[in-house]
Amino acid sequence: MICWYASPAFSRVVSTQCNMATSGSRLAAFRERKREEKKAELKKKTVKEDTKLEGPRRYFQAASESTFKEPAFMGLPSGSRFFNLLTAQEIRDLRTVFDAFDSKSLGTINEREMHTAMTALGFMISQQQLGEAITDLGIRNRKIQFNDFLSIVIDRQADARDTHDEIMQVFQILDKSGSGVITLDDLKQACRDSGETLTEKELSDMIYEADTDGDDAVSRAEFLQIMLKTNLFQ
Repeated sequence: MICWYASPAFSRVVSTQCNMATSGSRLAAFRERKREEKKAELKKKTVKEDTKLEGPRRYFQAASESTFKEPAFMGLPSGSRFFNLLTAQEIRDLRTVFDAFDSKSLGTINEREMHTAMTALGFMISQQQLGEAITDLGIRNRKIQFNDFLSIVIDRQADARDTHDEIMQVFQILDKSGSGVITLDDLKQACRDSGETLTEKELSDMIYEADTDGDDAVSRAEFLQIMLKTNLFQ
């Protein structure tokens, strides 16, 4: 079976598609702009704790304007600061990343898995820096839960390459039909556009490998999870 992360031909497809969508200088400018936007956003949002009245009021306002309506979302309590710092979609995507490294579905990941996840997301963080962050959060037994994971990601956001946005940009490029999923026909078209030759079986195997819900297509979350295993965004 051909793998997304073991196929030089697919790497060339991704590279060619990205070059077709934007020149190298524009991509570099895009990354730099996103970094500056995150720094500016963090300066605004890293403020003193909301008052007991302000927090719930702003959360329920955000909840009414977004796609989630439940008092708890992705296992996070309704008064969580994360709803003021991240969008619902960003929380969903980060949950996908967390679950990818929580291979035994324990609800926690260890320090090594956390470092691998942070590196995959594009964060420049050493083992020592991560260890200090875990200590600062007072995490028991060094077992990192999802809310701990979000806290570390938010605190380190200004240092990150925007790997998530880069992966989502590639997803949008490969989603030729604009259907919100990548199909076999989309991969065939991407290969034709890039001048690469992969057999239908090879492309079908790639869909099968990434498709966790059995719908014969690769969703946004599935693409994010499989791309985090590659070295395309390192």
